[in-house]
Amino acid sequence: MRLRTLLVSLCVYAVTAVPVEQTAEARFAKTNVLNTLLQSLPSRSRMILEARLQNASPALKSKLGLSDLNKRQSDPVTVALLGSLLNEVQLWNTPRPTSPVPEVQTSKSPLLNGATRHKIRYGPYRIPPTSEKNLESQLTHTSGLTDTIKVNAKKPCTGDCILLRLGASLEYADGTVAKQANGAWLHHAVVLNFGFQVRDAVCPDGLQGYMEHLFETGNERTDIDFTLQNSSIKSGYHLRAGDTFLINTELMNMEDKEKWTWLTLTYDVIDGFPAEYKEGKVVWTSIGPPRCSGVPDVNPFGQTNLTKSQQPVRTVFTEYSIPWVSRKNGWIMGSNGHMHDGGTSTEVFKNDQRICISYPHYSMGGHGMGGMGHDKRQLRAGNHTNTDIEHIDVQEGCFYTDPVPIKKGDSLYIRANYDFTAHAGMKNKKGELDEVMGIVGSLIAFDYPY
Repeated sequence: MRLRTLLVSLCVYAVTAVPVEQTAEARFAKTNVLNTLLQSLPSRSRMILEARLQNASPALKSKLGLSDLNKRQSDPVTVALLGSLLNEVQLWNTPRPTSPVPEVQTSKSPLLNGATRHKIRYGPYRIPPTSEKNLESQLTHTSGLTDTIKVNAKKPCTGDCILLRLGASLEYADGTVAKQANGAWLHHAVVLNFGFQVRDAVCPDGLQGYMEHLFETGNERTDIDFTLQNSSIKSGYHLRAGDTFLINTELMNMEDKEKWTWLTLTYDVIDGFPAEYKEGKVVWTSIGPPRCSGVPDVNPFGQTNLTKSQQPVRTVFTEYSIPWVSRKNGWIMGSNGHMHDGGTSTEVFKNDQRICISYPHYSMGGHGMGGMGHDKRQLRAGNHTNTDIEHIDVQEGCFYTDPVPIKKGDSLYIRANYDFTAHAGMKNKKGELDEVMGIVGSLIAFDYPY
């Protein structure tokens, strides 16, 4: 019964997420909606979710009435999303811990008079012990890993509101922060917002334009600001009553002991849509393949230093993102970078002029940005437990009290610099180096509606 409820919810979501009024050119099938959702998840999560249903035992498929699903449903992405639900299904008979901590904690926001802070807990999520053999360990050669997906996740407001800041963390049942020091690792958390009026600034064409990467973070747990307190421009993300959240997490265990954790998302919001607030959008630029589906994989900066699985072929190198071109006039409010261990800096360029350089700071016992990889690596560093090397603890950002104007047709791109001779990278039990990442989220204020 519970599975049917989940599947029905997913199907309803796929139907209602498509705008009612469409031209023939803009008509999207339900499978396109599911495809877009899955395509927007991190590559390793997508791989795991695609494989989960395929790897489910015949007995479990039969018990759930899914034995002939692959034959009846030819779309592999639908199969993948249904497969992601099996992570939940397989835990039905597993006792789950309860928590004395409220699901929603509300307080006065320190950001702005009249703003409210809502801390919402999602879970609990089971992180397997490192000795457990499961699908993730087989696919990624990484032990103690779990991937989750939550459709129609709770939002911070039921009506219209403006989101000022969003941050993530991980907690145990008693509210204690779950981190590397006590055995838990937040590899990533991604929040996607889907709705009739959602317009993505990075991938505005096709169905992908109706869904937005609202938030991404790794174990560094950096907050995303949609407004700057001392800026001359008021901005915030306009979250509508009809919008829907999807949350994907990848969690890792650093110990051979089962753990149950809760993902926490902390939202600072103001009710309604005050007219003076512009639309604050985070424009994501990243090294590697294009972020948008259907876009040619052509980088004007030449040949990459990475393999298809994002593994470095050199110890010291520079990698560029494919430039993003703005379709509207706006104001760049700030930028913040994300790298994996081994990174030395991330630079942001507007029309070939550098406007920001973001430095990571390392320490022993730091958070360490990134996971522990899944394919053959070219480089090795540190020992297999990753405890004898420095990790990135925090990465600086750039914030402009006088916003930088950006015009329609202007480009934005990043340059990620890596030096594994200066900073060792994380690796899995085989001693294989983690994938390389370079991501920058730039807050840009546009006229509302976008």
